[in-house]
This record gives sequence, structure tokens and C-alpha cells, in this order.
Amino acid sequence: MATLMEKDVLLEYVASKIAKANINNQLEIMESLKDIREFLYKTNCKDIDYKDSIAKIKQISLESANLC
Repeated sequence: MATLMEKDVLLEYVASKIAKANINNQLEIMESLKDIREFLYKTNCKDIDYKDSIAKIKQISLESANLC
């Protein structure tokens, strides 16, 4: 369960990672991050697992770092 502020933090975090993937032209990574962003926008903050979401975003970011 996430608070409204945690949801906002997740949205900002994923947006920054999308921007970085876009700059590096990593389309598959960008699509994965966009899916997470869409989930966050559609889902009530009470139904979001903050720690799990952070872990997913970090994992995708690590994958993108390994591609460079």
C-alpha cells in the first residue's frame, strides 16, 4: 500500500527513467517503463506496492545500463 506522496514519487521516478531511455534510444526499455507509468496512473494509491514498484523500475534501469 502506497501513500499519495509515494505514488507521486513513483511517477516522477519512472518519468525520469523514461526520459533517459528515450535519450539513449532504448525503445523496449521505454515501453516497459511506460507500462509501469500507465499502471501507476490507473491504480489507486492504496493498491500500489511502493517497494515492489521501486524494485521493478530499478531492475529495468539496470537492464538498460547493461545495454549501453
